[in-house]
Amino acid sequence: KCTNYSTYMNSTKKYSNLLEKLGMTDEERSIYIALLDHPYMTISELSRETGYHRPSVYRAIASLESEGYIEKSLLEGKRYYYHVTSPLRLQEKLDELTHIAMRLIPEMEAVHQKHHSAPVFSMME
Repeated sequence: KCTNYSTYMNSTKKYSNLLEKLGMTDEERSIYIALLDHPYMTISELSRETGYHRPSVYRAIASLESEGYIEKSLLEGKRYYYHVTSPLRLQEKLDELTHIAMRLIPEMEAVHQKHHSAPVFSMME
């Protein structure tokens, strides 16, 4: 059991690092990972699982939903349950960011070169 817990914690840390680099907040990362491990959770369950207050969970859920990382389902009466969409959506987001960077970085480099075209002298002590 200890090995499984250790493996789980290492995976969670790796996932959290990736999600952070994609711009997710602490709350968003915790909720995404919780839903990855336990799909179809309610706001109350997510609040208990992550330790975040319900208003924080609602904000994070709204952000994750707007990015297409999670979806909600009406499974029982008026109760909404949330679940992670395919993690391939993370790859799509990374591809979008790469495309934007590939377009803007050359433009930024041109601006940089324009302002730094004079020779730079350095003195070493």
